[in-house]
Amino acid sequence: MAVQNVLHMIGGDGKNSYAKNSLVQKIVISKTRPILEEAIKNMLRDSMPTCFNVGDLGCSTGPNTLLPISYVIDKIYQICQQKELDKTPNFQMFLNDLIGNDFNSLFNLLPDFYERLEKEYGGVLGSCFILGLPGSSMEGFFFVRVPEGLVNKGNVNFGRTSPPEVFQAYLKQFQKDLHLFLSLRSEEMVSGGQMVLTFTGRSMIDPSNIDCCYVWEMLTKSLLQMIEEGMIEESDMDSFNVPLYTSHEEEVKEIVKMEGSFALEKSESFEIDGHFGDSIVDNLFLKFAKECERELGFG
Repeated sequence: MAVQNVLHMIGGDGKNSYAKNSLVQKIVISKTRPILEEAIKNMLRDSMPTCFNVGDLGCSTGPNTLLPISYVIDKIYQICQQKELDKTPNFQMFLNDLIGNDFNSLFNLLPDFYERLEKEYGGVLGSCFILGLPGSSMEGFFFVRVPEGLVNKGNVNFGRTSPPEVFQAYLKQFQKDLHLFLSLRSEEMVSGGQMVLTFTGRSMIDPSNIDCCYVWEMLTKSLLQMIEEGMIEESDMDSFNVPLYTSHEEEVKEIVKMEGSFALEKSESFEIDGHFGDSIVDNLFLKFAKECERELGFG
């Protein structure tokens, strides 16, 4: 079964849901706000459209999804105030994610969201339509595939003990997927449109550096422990690889340049401070393995 047909964040608002466990993502969204606002300012420097369209590819679910929408509306409202316009444009927000995404919980948040917009902006705000589009753009949404023919015994992603060809396979797949993504987006966007991309990346050129693969190595330890306890087969682990490539900033720049549809106006890197020390993280992944036991019915 294709990864995109089964992969999704945990829905609802329970203790294990994405909505209740996405603080880091919220921090990332807030850190990208200045870049998003600058992109909007550049678009509207000379004109103001009657309708402003925004696509959020990989919107997920929960309150975080509504943050970028709030940022867009607030910035355009500010610009309209500066231009002494009586009303903002209308807004069409297209929310896209994998078909298993919990759009129902997301839409349950909209009545309160619309009420807040009315209180903050009143009659100055144009109409705001928020649409959910499950799965429609995933053909060009990266990174959803593991490189074909990968032999990566004892690892779930590229790590310090992975053969060099494993990293090259991941890099080649990332280049292919990002190239396709940019090509498809260029066909959809209006002339002068802007796109803001956020990547989970690495600061080190060397992908085998401990800082680049520490999390995956800890997950591997948990899986190996489960193999020793007879809960999963070694062959199952050897055939499993996480469909994620943590790119370096220069790799992304090179792909954007080679694809040619977009001009890269700005690139920034930032780190999210770790909340725990190494010893805590070790124990965390052991507890993660125990949680897998319980969910799978082995506990």
